[in-house]
Amino acid sequence: MRIPAVAPVVSMLGLLAVLTACGGGPQATPAAVSPTPTTAVVSAGGTTSAGASTTPSAKPKNTPAAGVGDTAKSFKAELDMQRQDVAMVTLTNTSGHSVTVQGWPDLTFTNAHGDKLSVPAQKVEVPGPGPSITVVAGGSVFAPVEWTEGDKADDSTFVADGVAVTPPGGKSPVDTKFVGVDGTTPGYYEFDLKSVKIGTFQPSTHNLLQF
Repeated sequence: MRIPAVAPVVSMLGLLAVLTACGGGPQATPAAVSPTPTTAVVSAGGTTSAGASTTPSAKPKNTPAAGVGDTAKSFKAELDMQRQDVAMVTLTNTSGHSVTVQGWPDLTFTNAHGDKLSVPAQKVEVPGPGPSITVVAGGSVFAPVEWTEGDKADDSTFVADGVAVTPPGGKSPVDTKFVGVDGTTPGYYEFDLKSVKIGTFQPSTHNLLQF
């Protein structure tokens, strides 16, 4: 899903997406992205998950999804490119009943060997602190992501060709689809990353990209 850009254009940072089955570049030291808790904000208008209702929260927190057993079977996710350095996480409820989501997604980047990469991740209140969101069966919530590109020749750059989304408080990633800026899913894609910023889940895409 593409949404209109509403924030100022930032410097174009690279995402290399090629329709091949292999890729190169130095590999980073395996590790996991470390989460840091926060929440989300209700924005009027935009694209809203059908039937979703929200409850404002006074204190930041990252709440495990309520009404969910195995999160890997209860959700699916997409990482939809909006610009070369900005994407949107779309988390969809596939559990068959309403669930409650609050906070941020966790992103796990992997290299060509399937090893987890320790990409520095900062969880920020973008587009703002926000609510507990009740997501009906088949409904979705949305979170913005921005990253800083690195040079593949630099040892501090993480070369990733895989990404997976974990819902707030979840113990395992869910099935995650990558969608390029052109709306297609390439056979191979690559991120050359130094760091990532992750925004809060929202019930709407309105004013989502506020980095």
